[in-house]
Amino acid sequence: MRALLVSILLMPASLFAQGYDLYFFDIGRDFRLVQQVTDREGYDNQPAFTLDSQSLMFSSDRAGESLYVIDQAGRSIHAIPGSDHFSFVHKQSDWNWVIKRFDPVDKSMIPLVSISPDNEDYCWHPDGFMITAAGSKLLQFKPGEDENWQDLAVLDASGLDKGGRCAVSPDGRYLALVSLRP
Repeated sequence: MRALLVSILLMPASLFAQGYDLYFFDIGRDFRLVQQVTDREGYDNQPAFTLDSQSLMFSSDRAGESLYVIDQAGRSIHAIPGSDHFSFVHKQSDWNWVIKRFDPVDKSMIPLVSISPDNEDYCWHPDGFMITAAGSKLLQFKPGEDENWQDLAVLDASGLDKGGRCAVSPDGRYLALVSLRP
């Protein structure tokens, strides 16, 4: 297996108090843990794969190592595979959060599925379904097929008990998942 190169977008150290770690899974091998990418105090988050699926980038809080000073980096929107649309979480109220599809041509917003305020993070698989984490369990939602989130896999990785932001490589082979440090 060809090793992935890791690129880091560095952020100012004072921005984040809690620690997060990043995990790397092989989807084609029943979500087997390939590597725990980070294992340290501090902020390692917002994973994204390059288009060729060979590199994983993520934001990282590394005191004294900043290459780029970026304030208030927010959560990203997600391109929906196979379309010109993108999705985002609409926080309609404190307890009513919905992932919606936005069509930039006609400016329409279509509700896809509710998501828990406990974890608003999700990602798209290139085959057109979404993935989110509930503890160490992965859930999937297939627009047009599912009404709610469905069980996908249970992850077995030491220290992983609250999955968060995630990214799937463009070739659909890898999942990167961020977890709050215990």
